Amino acid sequence: MNYNVKPLSGYETQFQDYLNYLYDTYQGRSNHWLESLKSNYKKYHYWTLVFDDSDKDIIAFSCIQDHFFQPGTVRILTRTWFDPKTRSHDGALWRHTPVASMAKHQIEWLQDKGFERAIFTLEPDRDYSLIKFLSKKINKRTGITNFVPQLERMKTFRDAQEKDYQWYAEHIF
Repeated sequence: MNYNVKPLSGYETQFQDYLNYLYDTYQGRSNHWLESLKSNYKKYHYWTLVFDDSDKDIIAFSCIQDHFFQPGTVRILTRTWFDPKTRSHDGALWRHTPVASMAKHQIEWLQDKGFERAIFTLEPDRDYSLIKFLSKKINKRTGITNFVPQLERMKTFRDAQEKDYQWYAEHIF
């Protein structure tokens, strides 16, 4: 499946409008970070936006983050969001999503930026087998990554308690 993946540059107003729309209308999981994202999205390194087939509407987004991580480490696919209207409801997580397309776009952008490794993480309620599955899937679909799932969990925000630590996989540049 081909996705129209684009950087934020040139689409910032549309992205802000979409965040406002989500903040006003979305009632599901992870809506707690939408308000802060509206005002602090610029603290992230790079955003990827995915547009629908008509190239009109945003259907997904994610970004690259380096704050809260050791120097030389960035987290890709941070704040990954799929528009609720485009989500698969057949129970097959990430089967038909633009995750690999966004990951490839972000890894390509990171080339020659001086980072040592990129990681992606999963929320703490997810199982380790899922990080293994997704690493393999992203590696195969991008053709340019080598994400290796790690056996320990990682602290991903300042006030995280051990129960909040997340599974992660890393790609060494």
